[in-house]
Amino acid sequence: MDNYFTLLAAGIGAVQSLLFAILIFFKRKHKEHDWLLAAWFLVFFIHLLLVLSKGVLHFALQEALILNMSFLHGPLFFFYVKSLQKKVFTKLDCIHFLPFVLFLVLSSFFLDRLQTAWVTIVLWPKLVSLIAYPVYVLIVVPAKPNAKLGYVQHNLWIRAIAILFLLSAGISILRMLLELSMGIPYFRFWDTARYVVLIIIIGFFGLRYGTLYQPITLPHKDAKKYKTSPLKAYDIEKVKIDIEHIFETEKPYLNPDFSLEELASLLGIAKHHLSQILNAEMHTNFYNLINQRRIEDALEKIKQHTTLEYTMEGIGYECGFSSKSSFFTNFKKFVGLTPGQYIRKISTA
Repeated sequence: MDNYFTLLAAGIGAVQSLLFAILIFFKRKHKEHDWLLAAWFLVFFIHLLLVLSKGVLHFALQEALILNMSFLHGPLFFFYVKSLQKKVFTKLDCIHFLPFVLFLVLSSFFLDRLQTAWVTIVLWPKLVSLIAYPVYVLIVVPAKPNAKLGYVQHNLWIRAIAILFLLSAGISILRMLLELSMGIPYFRFWDTARYVVLIIIIGFFGLRYGTLYQPITLPHKDAKKYKTSPLKAYDIEKVKIDIEHIFETEKPYLNPDFSLEELASLLGIAKHHLSQILNAEMHTNFYNLINQRRIEDALEKIKQHTTLEYTMEGIGYECGFSSKSSFFTNFKKFVGLTPGQYIRKISTA
């Protein structure tokens, strides 16, 4: 009976994780962190597919993969956050996958010989990984969004994932302690069900914050309603999504003279209401919002032209800055490095 419910839960989780990966794939525009998140959901999918395959076929490393794929969640979470922070990936970052490779190789030798004992041995470093990475993320991602960081609108999403992983790890520890101290039998179904619930909740938050899928919106549809409505009547999340949609499709911030009034007009809302939403709900202001977006575009251009085919001043003008000093000041503000320091950093990575 336990095996039946385990397979049922694994099937549900596999379908959900594949669905979330497909939703990301069909987003209008993809960024590096989108592909990392899709890869993460595919790891969930493959893990659960391996569980399902046990009843049909057997192959080398099947059990070892099932046992050790959880070592991939922490590193993928780390890379996802690092991508949102616009940090440069280096060859040294590959070390994060070393535990997975190491224990996969060791399991191919010891799993058949030690069986349950080896499963217990591997469980502890897995728990360390599933605790250490979320704790790190909670430290580097502030509870209160910081306009200087490149992932202001993702803070709640990221911290929610970190807390979910810590809760999941805590349940695993409690389950193991009960099993060892009180002799309560271990049911694989509960671990699989916990895993599936984790996937579903991560997917829910992804849909909630527009990370997995952003529907096409019509900015002017509710213009009359917005002009006469108080701030509390606004659909705050819709305004955020509309801002992102306008920035992605029209890129009005590339115009050096782009103003708060123009953005409010594109959204169909009052200027003072938009200002209040930016300050109270998104914890930023208009100039930080557009300058952050301009710097994100500049980072992409620099990565594409690291040979200085374009001058830094030229890139700044292309991205909407009206002067070299304004570009350099905002680059230092949002990236923490000057353009020259950033180029040297990515050139030596």
